[in-house]
Amino acid sequence: MHITDFSSARCRAALGPTSAALRAVRALQAVGINAEVVALAPNETKRGCAFGIEFACTDEPRVRATLRAARVSVSQYFKRGNT
Repeated sequence: MHITDFSSARCRAALGPTSAALRAVRALQAVGINAEVVALAPNETKRGCAFGIEFACTDEPRVRATLRAARVSVSQYFKRGNT
């Protein structure tokens, strides 16, 4: 039987420039969500974004709401490793 630990699954949000990724991390840290800036491979996203953030998939609803409220534009959300 294959068991997946969803609590440790990592999700990403594609943002584009480094400054947007840093702004997103600061907004998330302000509400207690751990996130880090990551470099994205051009084939990982639809728009070929260079930078994004990585966070626990369990936090995705809060991440989306927080970034929307902070007016941080995200081009795509996806799980790490998906193309």
